[in-house]
Amino acid sequence: MFVKNLIKTKILCVCLVFFAYVSTYSQPFAGGSGTAADPYLIGTLSNIIELSDSVLAGTNWSRDKHFALINDITDSVRYIIGFKSDTKSFQGYFNGYNYKITLSLNYPTLSYVGLFAYVSHYGLIENLIVDGFVSGDSYVGGIAGCVDSDTNIIDCVGNATVVGNSFVHNICPCLSSTTVDTAYILELYVNPEDAGTVAGFGEYEESETATISATANEGFEFVYWSVNGDFLSSENPLIITVTQDTVITANFNFVSINEPTVANLQVSPNPTSNSATLTVDLATAGNLTVTVNNLLGQELLEIHSGFADTGTFTKTFSIETLPKGVYYLKITHNGNVTVEKVVRK
Repeated sequence: MFVKNLIKTKILCVCLVFFAYVSTYSQPFAGGSGTAADPYLIGTLSNIIELSDSVLAGTNWSRDKHFALINDITDSVRYIIGFKSDTKSFQGYFNGYNYKITLSLNYPTLSYVGLFAYVSHYGLIENLIVDGFVSGDSYVGGIAGCVDSDTNIIDCVGNATVVGNSFVHNICPCLSSTTVDTAYILELYVNPEDAGTVAGFGEYEESETATISATANEGFEFVYWSVNGDFLSSENPLIITVTQDTVITANFNFVSINEPTVANLQVSPNPTSNSATLTVDLATAGNLTVTVNNLLGQELLEIHSGFADTGTFTKTFSIETLPKGVYYLKITHNGNVTVEKVVRK
């Protein structure tokens, strides 16, 4: 009896293990069955590897199958999906749902390099964002190395650095044989937040021109545009060419809306390589503060702080410790603010 029970237990264990194996094997990727209504779900680096292996191992394996990206994949993807051949190319439908895949494809001697090596047979790649790095010899793209004429790449964003010797593009170098609809987002912000309003933000096609403008609220004046804190331009309005997702800030300075208490403001020499002299007429006596500020409005140097009599105020100051660039003198007299541009050459 004991032996029979032992045999039954072993058979049961083997069956359970086999059932678990079959269940795991029959549930590829992160879920789904590959249909339009129930696409294969891609959510991890291992899912990308599984997709790459499946396309390369089968014969037209991906044809008419549907795939959906369900989150960002920020692990560096080093695997290319598919190959340049009639049977090993990607031939399905991949919807990125505006999620991002970070690439690390470093194959400088290989042709047809991209997240997808080659897309054919009415394949579709849409709503996908890629960043990171892609390197190849020829036919190198962020989304695909190349595609057939019956293939569509729609609403994809290529933010990866892409390098190669010939036929290189941030999306796909075979643009003449496909329909690529690449949209980028232009965001505009105001600094300080209550200083004014901006216009021209929105969605733009690749290489489309955008006209952005800034309007100051009462008590402020527009100074310059910046990207990631770096000076872009002081033109307003400004025409730019949109080639990637971009965030631009309109920077404003506070100006006095009261009766001016200073006049005949001069800074000489300007530009200067080291020192300059400020001369200004004060209408009344009172508190006077003079500082040197950067284009973000941050105070870098204090030139004067204290009481000043009515009449002409003169002060020589040095900016030789500051890097070459554009700065602003901020003159605060009895609560009224006046600014003057100063350039260190």
